Amino acid sequence: MNERFSKSVSRGKDDRYWQRKRMAKAFMAAGHSRQMALKKAKSLVK
Repeated sequence: MNERFSKSVSRGKDDRYWQRKRMAKAFMAAGHSRQMALKKAKSLVK
């Protein structure tokens, strides 16, 4: 619908959100539990 708006939104907070998601995924692949992976990702992505 209004692309420009969603783009600017995804650049801010969502960017860190996706960074955390990707990191958590990497931690889970490394054998961490989901909770642990999310916690680690959260502490790394400020």
